[in-house]
Amino acid sequence: MTQTITIALIELIAISPIVFYFLKDKLDNKWKFIFLFVGTFVLNSFLIDLPRKISFLNLLGGQLNWTGKIFALTASLIIYFLIKKRFLNHYDFFKFSQARHSLKPNLIIILLSLLITVLSTRFLGGHSEFTLETLLFQLLPGIEEEIVFRGIMLGILLSIMKDKVIIGNKNFGNPSIYATAILFGLVHGLSFDNQWQIDFNFGYCFITILYGLVWGWIALKSKSILMPIIAHNLLNITIILIMALNTTANNL
Repeated sequence: MTQTITIALIELIAISPIVFYFLKDKLDNKWKFIFLFVGTFVLNSFLIDLPRKISFLNLLGGQLNWTGKIFALTASLIIYFLIKKRFLNHYDFFKFSQARHSLKPNLIIILLSLLITVLSTRFLGGHSEFTLETLLFQLLPGIEEEIVFRGIMLGILLSIMKDKVIIGNKNFGNPSIYATAILFGLVHGLSFDNQWQIDFNFGYCFITILYGLVWGWIALKSKSILMPIIAHNLLNITIILIMALNTTANNL
C-alpha cells in the first residue's frame, strides 16, 4: 500500500502549481478545503487498491476489481454527505436537474466525443476479448470516478480557485477543470512497477486528460454530474464493444 499512497501524493504534487497559482485571494478555510481534496483523493486511491494487496478483502471475487471500486464508491458517498454543505456558490453537483440551456451543447459534445472514440478505437487499433463481466464492470468507473473527480474534487476546487485562466485578453476556461482533468489522466497513466520503477503511459494519460476536460466542462455547464456519468459509461462501453469487434474481425 506504500506504493499506492506514494504515487497518489506524486500525482497531487504534479497539479499543485495549478491549484496554488489560481487560489482565490481572499478565502476563509482554504486549507481545510485543500485537506479535504487531498484526503479524498488519497483515500480513494487506497481503497481501490486495497483488495489487490490484501486478498482476503477481495469480497466479491471476479477477474476485475469489483470490491475495490465498491469500497471507493461507498467512501465517496459518505465523504460527500459529510462535506456537501462546504461547497460554495452552488458547486454541489449531486443532483439530477440540469442547468438551463445546458442539455443541447452537452449532448453535442457527448456525441462528438463518442464519434471520435468509435473512429479512433476502430481504425487505430485496440483489441480485447468480450466478456459479460468486462462489459458490466465498465458501469462502475463511470459512476465512482465521476462522483470523486467531477462531484467531490471538482466541487472543492471550484469553491477555492479562481474561475478563469486569462492569458492576454483570452479566457482559456476554468482552472479547476484543468487540475482535475490532469489528475484524472495521471491516475490512468502513471504507476509503479514491482521494483518501484515509474511506469508512465503518455498516450493513455493524454487521452484520459482530454476526456477529463470534456466531462469537467459538462459538469460545470450542467451543474450536475448526471451527464458526465452517462457520457463516461457510454464511452467505456463503446470502447469495450469496438475492441471486441476489432478482435473478432482479426480472427475472421
